[in-house]
Amino acid sequence: MRNSWWAPPLALAAFALLPPVHALASDATAVTPAIEPPPVSSTPWSICTTAASRYLFQGIDYSGGRPVIQPQATLGWKGTSLAFWGNWDMDRGDLDEIDLSLQHTLGTQAFSLTEGLADLRYPHREGWAPTHEVFADLAWNTTLNPSVSTHYDFEAGTGAYIAFS
Repeated sequence: MRNSWWAPPLALAAFALLPPVHALASDATAVTPAIEPPPVSSTPWSICTTAASRYLFQGIDYSGGRPVIQPQATLGWKGTSLAFWGNWDMDRGDLDEIDLSLQHTLGTQAFSLTEGLADLRYPHREGWAPTHEVFADLAWNTTLNPSVSTHYDFEAGTGAYIAFS
């Protein structure tokens, strides 16, 4: 199968990250571990880059099957952050998407809520107009970490979408 070489390592890595469902105490009774929130980074910034065989978003191939590099940078302070994300089409040598977002996150041990505003730019994509979105992401800190995300494009796209994970 095409591009399936990564599936087994990815599945093993995901399985290794799952918390134990229960542990046996010395008296052989089941004990459910306490749910702990993910560690909070003490670093106010981060920079990373993803190399991918293609750019897929919601099942649509936005890179025409070509490899991409996706740089990302975040600068945060007290729950508020400014983030940059880009998509570099390696074959064409063009940066064809730039997303800037300002967001704020609130949370407890049980859940987190992130809300924000995104500015989306598409240089080198003929016919794609820049746009803006407001968004909210709600995530629960449980075994499967369910989340719901809603985005509303109030400019070029004039519509909303909701994603469950």
